[in-house]
Amino acid sequence: MDNSDIGSDADPAISIAERLDEIKSERKELDMRIEALTLQGGADLEVASLKRIKLKLKDEMTKLIDSSLPDIIA
Repeated sequence: MDNSDIGSDADPAISIAERLDEIKSERKELDMRIEALTLQGGADLEVASLKRIKLKLKDEMTKLIDSSLPDIIA
C-alpha cells in the first residue's frame, strides 16, 4: 500500500462510492497489519503509525459521506 496518496485529492473520475470501497479495503488491510504486529508483541511505533493512517482514512470517509449528503436548511 502506498501511503503517499493518503489525504490527497483522489482522481475525479472515481466515484464517491468507489473511493469509499477503496478506503474500506485499505482500512481492512491496516487492521490485519496492526493485528499481526500486535500479536508479535513488538513495533509499537509502527502500530501507532498504522493507527494514525487508519484514522486519516476514517476522516476521509467521513468527508466523502458528508459531501455526498445534501445540505438541508431547517
